[in-house]
Amino acid sequence: MPAAVETAAFARTPAWHGEGTVVPRGMKMDEVLQLAQLDWSVNLMPMFVQGQNDRMIPVPDRYGVVRSSDERILGTVGSTYKTFTNYEALSFLDGIVDDGDAEYESAGSLFGGRRIWVMMKMPKTVEIVGDAHSVYVFIATSHDGSTAITAAATPVRIVCANTLAMALNGAQSRWSVTHRAGDAPKIEDARTALSLTFKYVDVFKEMAETMQHTLVSDDLFSEMLTELLPQQKQKLEKNVSAIIDNRRTSPTILDEQRGTAWGAYNSAAEWLDHLRPYRTADAQMKASLVGWGPQLRSELGTALVSVSS
Repeated sequence: MPAAVETAAFARTPAWHGEGTVVPRGMKMDEVLQLAQLDWSVNLMPMFVQGQNDRMIPVPDRYGVVRSSDERILGTVGSTYKTFTNYEALSFLDGIVDDGDAEYESAGSLFGGRRIWVMMKMPKTVEIVGDAHSVYVFIATSHDGSTAITAAATPVRIVCANTLAMALNGAQSRWSVTHRAGDAPKIEDARTALSLTFKYVDVFKEMAETMQHTLVSDDLFSEMLTELLPQQKQKLEKNVSAIIDNRRTSPTILDEQRGTAWGAYNSAAEWLDHLRPYRTADAQMKASLVGWGPQLRSELGTALVSVSS
């Protein structure tokens, strides 16, 4: 398993890195967590520093987040931080599964347990600009104080499994509960996440159709990519050129869409998910889930939508 991915379980062919455990259909959260080796809890422990003569001095208002299974310290937090076990943080999603609205797709642990995720697949596909898309809700949280319990909606283009995401006006694609909240998320929160998902997909579909009718030149697209891609001097020009070439030649993009904003967006998403060379599967996983990939998709989508409006 790559270094970023500590444990993982997948419903079908394991994504991102080719490893994982098959998840049978109809599983509840406690079963998924057990299969993905996420059935552990965390506790807050007071912190100390070693003074003179080996005297242990308490650190005011600082605690270590300690994993129960191996006593690994996952992070340090303040006195207002509230811990949730993996089950407490994620089991509220069972209500959606019980109603037949979704099913668990994957779950895993990243960076030694500091972050965990569960991905849910919605029951229906949607057609966006002639392409079928599956709809997913990605639920993630951290045990190191870095992120809240967060749900994010994303459509995935089935023909080449591109993950698509945009920051769209009028559609909130994220929902979160902080670790300072009094209670763990409840089924009402799952319903909120589900409602936001379908609202987001509806607006996404509308904007994609607008992008389909907006022409974007290679020069303008290159300017956007130069601005938004990571500013690695030796790689930036090569990466921009690779995406432009993919726009012109990709067999997954229809000829009538190549010169459009929609064709431009899909060429970048396909390059990021499938064509960009990564040194390791670990690096690919980081870029796909928690690296600059999601940010690029969102910012590029916003820029292209702006041209279309």
